[in-house]
Amino acid sequence: MKSFSQGSFEKFLSEKRNKLMDVSWNQTVDTYSKNSEMSKYILENLMEEDYFNSHKENFSQIQKEISKFAAGCQNPEYQIAIVGAIKAGKSTLINSLIGYNLASVDVTPETATLTRFKYSKKNTLKVKFYNEQEWGSIWKDANDKDAQVFLEEYRNLNSESVKSEYLSREEVISTYEDIDSLKDDIKKWTSSKKKEHYFVKEIEIGLSDLKLPEQVCLVDTPGLNDVVAYRSNITLDYIDNANAIIVCVNAKTLRNEEFLTIARVFSKAKYKKDKVYILGTQIDTMNSMDDWEKQRTEWLKYLRAKECYADADTARKQLIGISAYSHSIIENRDKINIDAYEDLVGDMKKKGIITRDEKRSLEDLLADGHLESSEIKEFENKVLEFSKVNYVKGIIEGNLLSNYNEVQLKDLESRYTTLRSRVNSVAKDHIKAINNHLKELEMNDDEIEKAKMEKEENLKKLRGSIKDMNYRVHEVKQSFNSDFSELKNGFEELKRGINSIKIK
Repeated sequence: MKSFSQGSFEKFLSEKRNKLMDVSWNQTVDTYSKNSEMSKYILENLMEEDYFNSHKENFSQIQKEISKFAAGCQNPEYQIAIVGAIKAGKSTLINSLIGYNLASVDVTPETATLTRFKYSKKNTLKVKFYNEQEWGSIWKDANDKDAQVFLEEYRNLNSESVKSEYLSREEVISTYEDIDSLKDDIKKWTSSKKKEHYFVKEIEIGLSDLKLPEQVCLVDTPGLNDVVAYRSNITLDYIDNANAIIVCVNAKTLRNEEFLTIARVFSKAKYKKDKVYILGTQIDTMNSMDDWEKQRTEWLKYLRAKECYADADTARKQLIGISAYSHSIIENRDKINIDAYEDLVGDMKKKGIITRDEKRSLEDLLADGHLESSEIKEFENKVLEFSKVNYVKGIIEGNLLSNYNEVQLKDLESRYTTLRSRVNSVAKDHIKAINNHLKELEMNDDEIEKAKMEKEENLKKLRGSIKDMNYRVHEVKQSFNSDFSELKNGFEELKRGINSIKIK
């Protein structure tokens, strides 16, 4: 294995330092970024060593994390991740939060696309695509899990025919004068009827009237129960790196799936539990508010546990039942069918939000078209209060975005500490492994020397044995020759004796 001399190592560091990017907005973060990138360069050099061939995958993963951290230092972004299982009401909530129906409510486990929402001076759409390696992981996951719907729809759409056109394609950026044109293009890239949607990694939607600071981003993530593990892992990464997390779980059920989602979030958000909110979505589908309160009581038993909030008061404050659907009907009443509004009136009566008399009066007003009456306005305020969407908006503005610059800096420091600890741990483990390897080599040298001495001793004995054997063979040979000579003499005497006999 080759190694650095002291001089060459210093030269290597000097050369790499010249390539490091400067972070202008914070001196401490600038130091973090440079230290992290230097670690990446050193890991790159180590990967060229024969000894580390079997560890390249581990090193590559660390390098990806370092690159992601460095990018976050260069262009800091305060991320609010909205996560949950498929069909947990995430998209409906986001549409209510941003004021437009841009997040698809028809999303399925097969068509989920990560979507980011930001403020932009112009209405903008950015589309990013998977590279070939990422698509290879997705395709392997789909086949390993036998994701039949995913695979069948891929074949039925003949998406294979456009794969080469979109894999590793450069980011597509478009601007729009109106929201409808933007919405049409979003469908083009995310619709399950389009061949190309399979290869879209994420889309970013910039809205000119979105009331968020430029650095803040709302992220609608693929479900943690995605049929493709690779996409679920993208969500886990966002949970790990997000500054705040809103978890959407169906309020009507208390299944293992909901608990699994919550548990995975808290396992990734150990140091920012105050920035985690659990939303029981779709409370409008429950028979009564009493049903939700019973359900809520059961949830709080688990959320107050050490693994989650570890505090009953925090759990009560940060578990909220919402109905984004009810909110959207009120906010978009001019665009919806009057029947949907009437159904909402009936539903509010069932849940005890309005009385029977109020229901009859509202139905009469709707029948006469008096939608601007004070009674209708009062009803709508009650629905908005029931939906809790405005309450969640207040949490985002008042808590999650409070001092977001300081929170962002603190999170970067925390991520740097974690990253540094991991790099140090890897270094420590490999230094230990190398030392153990050297000891093994030293032990082998001793064994070889011992074996050599034993062989030399055996060879010495063997040579002695051969010498002794040669001596003995010589003695036997001499003895044989002596005996043969005597035997020959005996035959000669016998011959002479026979010849001396006279036959008459």
